[in-house]
Amino acid sequence: MAHTHIPTPQVTVSDDLWKDGLSDAAPRVGDLFVVGYDGEDYGLVLIVAVRDGHVVIWPVTDESLPTSDTCIRLEADWLDRPLVCWPEAEAGISFATLARRLGPVLEDRAAIGIYHYVRGGDLPDGVSAYEEPETDTEFQDALAMVCKFAADLSDHDSLDSGSGLGLLREAFRDKWGLKAADIHHVLHTPAPKIAADIFYGRCLLNLEEARTIASHWNAPLDLVWTEPTGALVFALKQPTLKNRIVSLAAKTATSENDIRCKVWSEVQQMAARQSDSGSSQALDSKIQHVIEQLEASI
Repeated sequence: MAHTHIPTPQVTVSDDLWKDGLSDAAPRVGDLFVVGYDGEDYGLVLIVAVRDGHVVIWPVTDESLPTSDTCIRLEADWLDRPLVCWPEAEAGISFATLARRLGPVLEDRAAIGIYHYVRGGDLPDGVSAYEEPETDTEFQDALAMVCKFAADLSDHDSLDSGSGLGLLREAFRDKWGLKAADIHHVLHTPAPKIAADIFYGRCLLNLEEARTIASHWNAPLDLVWTEPTGALVFALKQPTLKNRIVSLAAKTATSENDIRCKVWSEVQQMAARQSDSGSSQALDSKIQHVIEQLEASI
C-alpha cells in the first residue's frame, strides 16, 4: 500500500525509554510513537486520546517544514532537539499501526488545552506555538502533506473485512437455518472440520468464499460476513506484539494482517477446546503459545 511519508527526525533517546524498540505498556496520552506497517516506518505521531483498539494522534515532524501558529513545539529532557506537532492534522488510527514507543512529551491537561487552542481558545500555560507565517502558501502545502500522511495511517488496520477476511455473520446463519454441513457443501471445503470452524466463527472467510456463500443464498455480501471484534482482536493489535508479528510476516513473505489472522484463528480453535478461554491471562498465554509455535516452524 502506497503511503505518504513526512520528514522524520533522528530522535536520540535514553536506554530506559527506548526499550530496544518495544513498548513496555499500553499507549498513553502524551506518548511519542513511531508509526509503521509491514516493517516500514512512516513517521512520528503524538497520542492525544486512547480508545478501544484505536488512538487519536497528531502528526509530529522536525522543523524542516514551514510552520504556523497552529503548530506546537514539543520539548522534553530526553529529546536532543524540539519537534513540531500538527494538531490540525488529527486522525484516528489502529493500535496495529503503532510501531515503537519513544517516550512521553506532553501531559494530558496540555493535550486538552491544545485541542481547544486550535479551535479558537487560549494557548495553555507551558505550551509554545510557532509564529504565524508571513505567507500562508508554503505552510498550507506542508499542512496538506501532513494531513495526507495522517489520512493514510487511518487506512491500516488488522482483521478487518476490508482487507479480504471476515467472519460468517451469526444473523445470516440463523436467518437461513444453516448448519456446518451446508457451508461444507457450498464451499467444498477439504474437510468437515474446516466448514465447522467457519460456521462457528473459529476461522476467517476470504472474499471469494464470502461471495460464494452470498451468491448461493442470493444475499448481499455485507450481510454474510463481518469483521472480527472482541478481546482477542484488541490483544493482537497491542504494540507489545508488533515486532514479533512484523518479523514473522517478513520471514514468511506475508503481511502483518496475515499473521494476526493466522494467530486469531489458531487461538480461537484453542479456546474452543479449553474451558478457561474467558480469562485475559489465559488469552495472553494462548497468543504467546501460538506465536512461539509460528516462530519455531520457520
